Amino acid sequence: MAACVGGNPCAVMINDDANGAWRRYTADMTNIIRPDFARAPFIAEVVFDPECSMWVVSCEELSVTTEAPSYEAMTARFWEIAPEIAELNGIAFDANSRVQFLHTEKAHSRKVM
Repeated sequence: MAACVGGNPCAVMINDDANGAWRRYTADMTNIIRPDFARAPFIAEVVFDPECSMWVVSCEELSVTTEAPSYEAMTARFWEIAPEIAELNGIAFDANSRVQFLHTEKAHSRKVM
């Protein structure tokens, strides 16, 4: 149990992962322990390319771009290649990394049914 003094947040390490990994959590002055999301998520922009019927994702921070025929396959492919590409580029990307997939559509690309 973490005890925080003087209302200052304190960090605690808890082994709560099925793989035995330690994760950092923050406890506040009420001693409520929350995951520490100090690192902002990586932003990955997602678009559908109607010309080739492919979903495309690109994350400038990680230098990752890939495509696939379905949204699910595209995110799976992203998670498959991102760790290796990040490592090659010297970017910290591990099991605690988060990615925010932002899907944007243009009004003129929508088909009326």
